[in-house]
Parts: sequence; structure tokens; C-alpha cells
Amino acid sequence: MPTVPTGRPQGRPASGRLSTPAVARFGRRIVVAVSPKAPGRLAVSVFRGKKRIGVCVVPRAVGNRQVTCTVRVRTGNPRGTVRVVAVLVTKNGTVRVQRTARV
Repeated sequence: MPTVPTGRPQGRPASGRLSTPAVARFGRRIVVAVSPKAPGRLAVSVFRGKKRIGVCVVPRAVGNRQVTCTVRVRTGNPRGTVRVVAVLVTKNGTVRVQRTARV
């Protein structure tokens, strides 16, 4: 009897509980906006390569309400490509989405 995989494929958000992060840069600040569809703890990290530039943690994110995080970039970091990872931890599980952007 053939085996049938169960559960969700990896890499996809669980039933759309977290929107894709929107990223912009204003001078030395990188601004990230993300909308959780469920309440929980939200952590947003910004990476350049393997180095984490900054992190923003919202202990009690409200469902269906946009969260905006600001990460200050050091003067030695030129403009380039960054990877933004948003993790939402709810009572029903964890959702992780990421996006690559040029800032």
C-alpha cells in the first residue's frame, strides 16, 4: 500500500496566519510591516547574509492588526539585499515566513 504524506508542505504559512513582510529603508532605518491573522508573540529578524542586523519582538501581537518594526542599521552597512524573517507563535503552533528585499 503506498504511503500518503500527511500535514502541510514545509515552507508554506499555515492557513495564511501571517502576511508577507513589507520592507522599506529610510536613511539608517529599515522598516518592516507585517500583519498577523491570529494573536500571539511576533518576532521579526533582519539578516544580511548570515549576520543578523537586528530583531524586533512584540510579546502580544493583536490579530488582524498591522505591526511595524524599525531596525537601525549601522553606518558601515551599505545598501544591499536583506532577508526578513517573521515568526508568529500562537497557542495553536508556530508560523514562519521570510522575504528577501533590496534596501
